[in-house]
Amino acid sequence: MGPAEHARLAAVREVTAPGPIHDEARVHTLLQASEQAHRSGDTDLAVHLLWRAASRCWWGNLSPRLREGVAAAADPLGLPPEDPRLLAVRAYALPETHGATALARMAQVTPDRSDPDVMRFLGSTALILGDFHTASSYMATAAESCRSQGRLALLARTLGAGNWGRLWTGEWDRVRTESEEAATLAEETGEQFWAVSATTNLAMLAALRGEHDLAEALALQARSSPHVTGIRFLLVSIQQVRGVAAIAAGRPDEAFDLLRNAFDPTDDTHHDMRWWTAPDLADAAAHTGRQSEARRILTGLDTFAGSLPSPMNLMCLHYAQAVLAPDDDAELRIKEALTQESGHWPLYRARLLLAQGRLLRRLHRPADSRVPLRQARDIFDALGSPHWSSVARQLLRAAGEDSRQRSPAAREQLSAQELQIATMAAAGLTNRQIGQQLFLSHRTVGSHLYRIFPKLGITTRTQLGEALRTTFPASPPGGPTAS
Repeated sequence: MGPAEHARLAAVREVTAPGPIHDEARVHTLLQASEQAHRSGDTDLAVHLLWRAASRCWWGNLSPRLREGVAAAADPLGLPPEDPRLLAVRAYALPETHGATALARMAQVTPDRSDPDVMRFLGSTALILGDFHTASSYMATAAESCRSQGRLALLARTLGAGNWGRLWTGEWDRVRTESEEAATLAEETGEQFWAVSATTNLAMLAALRGEHDLAEALALQARSSPHVTGIRFLLVSIQQVRGVAAIAAGRPDEAFDLLRNAFDPTDDTHHDMRWWTAPDLADAAAHTGRQSEARRILTGLDTFAGSLPSPMNLMCLHYAQAVLAPDDDAELRIKEALTQESGHWPLYRARLLLAQGRLLRRLHRPADSRVPLRQARDIFDALGSPHWSSVARQLLRAAGEDSRQRSPAAREQLSAQELQIATMAAAGLTNRQIGQQLFLSHRTVGSHLYRIFPKLGITTRTQLGEALRTTFPASPPGGPTAS
């Protein structure tokens, strides 16, 4: 067997028998195989093997020296600097070193949106670097291609991975529908890991809605799966779910202790994604008087965000700095955060407004606190977070303002599949087209719509768009929008 055959065999083994993700010897094997493929003239196979090696580095948070070796191994391949595969390899291997360059180059190129593999490389790269809006766009295009080509296993992966970022940008309806679809497809196609990933998405959605018991149950279900062993990016995600759920359940000390574990290099949740838990850690600290400890734990966040100034990283930095600031500086910090990246994402804007309202009440300015609390309430209502809407209402009442009870949106009465079908119909797709997208008969789609209309209080297809519309309240003049 020659070098080329050895390289191809290594690629096959990585799919059929990947072994433990933290096995650094396996990464060395992939690097050797990539070099063999390159010497044999098969550059595509060489970069594919490097992509597998780089993915292991990021998934398992492997040693810096190994990651440097993977990134450097891409240099001799002679790929164009904007090649999506090259951007992905370098970003996954060394995000702090190559991430900013990858994001800048993605902003300058016009990719081939008809190629789902190109879209997945770009989308997943944007996702792990913290550019969630770009990731959402690319992953959606990849999913559309996978649907049209009937690549169900790849569709399960794309939907399972792509919806984590949408949690934070407020696309909760889509997270719900696509994550449930991903879980079903993953079970049917044997992609068990991506079923766990989709379950983690749903667990976080439950936590953000304040359904802490459901969130904890789903998180423990995901955590107990053998498929997450050594997969640190998923382990830290599950830990974040548990922390957010504990905050919603009124257990901020427990939340703080759960979240700080991710900053312990010896803990199996230690990963670059730990920085994305900073807003939650800051909120838990603010409720427990542990701000000084949180500031110490988050030492290095400013350096990380400076090296990789993606939207998510900057948002986490500004949010944590605002919430953890002493009272005599916090008002200015929160106002600044609301005009920066944090103010453009509905979930974090609402949470900052809630923090602002609490601060103003502590400063004995209840009348001033009503404006941010009212805005927070309205955003939480639009998101569909009854728990946090209730918190905002309670604070408003304490500030002397009665608040109407939240009226659940009509779309909340729909099952995940009903919501998916209704959304597609609102976009103008016929029953047959919807059926082709979701692998259902057009008659089944029609039956779903027959049940959907009365739930939404409508009688015609043209009313679907208005019935499903989510509108976030605008920020005051001069400030950022909430969407």
